[in-house]
Amino acid sequence: MTQAPERKENLFILTHVPSLKEGEDWNVIEEQYRDVVLTKLEAMGLEGLRDSIEFEERFTPNTIQQLYGANGGSIYGVATDRKKNGGFKIPARSQILSNLYFVGGSTHPGGGVPMVTLSGQLTADAINEDFQLPSINKKHIG
Repeated sequence: MTQAPERKENLFILTHVPSLKEGEDWNVIEEQYRDVVLTKLEAMGLEGLRDSIEFEERFTPNTIQQLYGANGGSIYGVATDRKKNGGFKIPARSQILSNLYFVGGSTHPGGGVPMVTLSGQLTADAINEDFQLPSINKKHIG
């Protein structure tokens, strides 16, 4: 069994979409954005893509915000553009409140499963350091 019927293909398209601005509704721009993406893909060689679509499911910033409560519907945080965030993500420790720590895709080092996992490890290390707990990584088994 495959993900597509015989002699058909499954295509997953993932684009980098900025977070929603206050009051913005992705439903208003969704069709226009879809048209831009399909036009670009067809120009890059996927000729007839638009006409060959039989089933389509969209996962938009509205979807992400509704399902996961992600701020602005973004898995990468509200300032994903390096020009806007200076290449820096929210640090593991709060600079305002003591004993407040951050972890996740919008924090350092960024989004995606490996980076979120690393974010959790970096935050755990920061907590261990602040409370002078032995590091999990340095624990010897034997």
